[in-house]
Amino acid sequence: MPCSTSRSTKRYGRPACCPRDILERWFIASGDTIKAGDRIAEVRVEDALHEIVAAASGRATIVATANAVIEPGSILATLEPQSA
Repeated sequence: MPCSTSRSTKRYGRPACCPRDILERWFIASGDTIKAGDRIAEVRVEDALHEIVAAASGRATIVATANAVIEPGSILATLEPQSA
């Protein structure tokens, strides 16, 4: 879920309107190359699990650790586009 875009780096995080939640686990490792639509993480909001999927393709860098409490607007990972 894109939070903001700065030049060529996409940032993934939670929208400010959502309640506090927990980053349950990553489906990727930092440095992995991912494709748009790939599931990258699982977040628990209250009692429900939600998958976070990549909005674009590129190389992911994980910022938040698994089992961390995620505040609204937190950056979970960044995505650097890969040149073709």
